[in-house]
Amino acid sequence: MEQSRVMRAPQFSIFALVALLTAPGAALADSGGPDAFGYEWLDSNEPGGPSFNPLGASTALPMEDDSEEDVTLPFTFGFYGSSVTDVSVGSNGGIAMAGSTAVSLVNLCPIGNKPDGLIAPFNDDLDPTAGGVVKVSTHGSSPNRIWVAEWDDVVRFGGSDGATFEVQLHESDDRIEFHFSDVILGGASYDYGAGATTGIAGPTSYLEANCNTAGLSNGYAIAFYPPFVVGDDDDSVGDDDDAVDDDDAVDDDDVADDDDVADDDDVTDDDDDVTDDDDDATDDDDDATDDDDAADDDDDDGGSRSSSRGGGCVNMAQAASGGSAALALAFLALAVRRRR
Repeated sequence: MEQSRVMRAPQFSIFALVALLTAPGAALADSGGPDAFGYEWLDSNEPGGPSFNPLGASTALPMEDDSEEDVTLPFTFGFYGSSVTDVSVGSNGGIAMAGSTAVSLVNLCPIGNKPDGLIAPFNDDLDPTAGGVVKVSTHGSSPNRIWVAEWDDVVRFGGSDGATFEVQLHESDDRIEFHFSDVILGGASYDYGAGATTGIAGPTSYLEANCNTAGLSNGYAIAFYPPFVVGDDDDSVGDDDDAVDDDDAVDDDDVADDDDVADDDDVTDDDDDVTDDDDDATDDDDDATDDDDAADDDDDDGGSRSSSRGGGCVNMAQAASGGSAALALAFLALAVRRRR
């Protein structure tokens, strides 16, 4: 007797998936913030995040182990409420946002507040004298220039393999981007950021994306957005153009107080065509009453109209319709009087 076969899914599939997702360097979509100042970050796996797009740099800085080089930026850069023009590029994978300021070889978790400010794409004990070079360049033209600091194949102290990554400062919106081309240093304790700090810090707040965790990967990017970039879009939560207090939404003359809707002479109280006609010997009470009803209807329409622009347009049409009815009644009354 033939027995039916039952197809079973391979037992290892779920375990293989978990292993793949939790493997070092398997960066998942992520985001963070805001910090106390308002910065937020997104990575290149997150919808709306940055694309991995390293620009590279060409001007080499004369770096020693645990050293810094002062650099004047080609434009003023906004960072935690300060206007920065001079920075210190450190051999240890970070930029101090003030001249002549050291970038420590000891990375901190958490990164903590920094009075002088710190941008740390990969703050670790790196040694360019053992291999690699630190470079800077400016790309593009004003007002959309991008200043780049690149650590090109810079070796960790005591190691033999180097890391390649860069910082991008965007003139147009003060956005900060980190691009990681190679974060494998030749040891599980340091690969993929396992011994480094990745984040930014200001005088009163800070924001980390990774710290002493193998959470980075090759071909990966992170962007830090200041608060005005996140909330300044025309369709964003904090934008004045679409906000609750926008003059166009709440107090627009065309919606709430428009003379053409609430007080139009053609809609209500039209004495010339409807009531009090001195040339006629008789008072047409019925016509006057009907006219008052039309006026009251118009007032009701004006009083109950929506505060939105769409509602205002609809009720304006209704008001115009009421005005036409009143005018028609006036002509009818005139015709009746002439027949008499």
